[in-house]
Amino acid sequence: MPDTDGIGPSSQSFVKIPPARNAVQRAMRSRYGTFRGLVRLLLANLEKTIGNLEKYNPANDGGLAAYTRLVFVCQGNICRSAYAEYRARALGLPSVSLGLSTCTGQPVFRLAAEEAERRGLDLSNHQSTDIHDFEFRSGDLLVAMEVRQARQLSARGLPSGVGIALLGHWTAPLRIHIHDPYGLEASYFDTCFAVIDNAVGRLGHAWQVAHKSLPDAT
Repeated sequence: MPDTDGIGPSSQSFVKIPPARNAVQRAMRSRYGTFRGLVRLLLANLEKTIGNLEKYNPANDGGLAAYTRLVFVCQGNICRSAYAEYRARALGLPSVSLGLSTCTGQPVFRLAAEEAERRGLDLSNHQSTDIHDFEFRSGDLLVAMEVRQARQLSARGLPSGVGIALLGHWTAPLRIHIHDPYGLEASYFDTCFAVIDNAVGRLGHAWQVAHKSLPDAT
């Protein structure tokens, strides 16, 4: 199954998957994308429950007030992180996005653009940014969609003052793993972007509360 979030210049070619064989498979695809997406979600939620992911929770590292910009992260920066960036901007949050393995300058994936438009966001001006082309700032909070992405960021040796979080910490109900919709069905794009809306909305509220509490806040 596709699990790349649009890596490479051929990313705009939709990857077809076989039709669902039955209602159970259709429901699974709609809610989790793929069976692998369901497994990764269960494993990630388990890691969260037993405390393995607390280092990716800003509440345990000085809180959101320690940061000045949100940087949403996925693999290709043409689906999940792009949408999260534009949703956060619509909420008045300082935000950008990047991909861990992409080609800088790629437009957003077609189904992502269509689902974003349905949700009131215009992603037509978005261009992907590979992490190697990204300029970090002290005060950046890198917000990843998956546990493996957060760990990959941890292994990079980031500049001082840059933090790492999982967007899933702000989901309700808990959904630590936000699976890649690239190449999957439109019904899962709807689910995925609904999860991102939920999480970014809750993150945005926490961000605003944290920054209003700063001594020089107006």
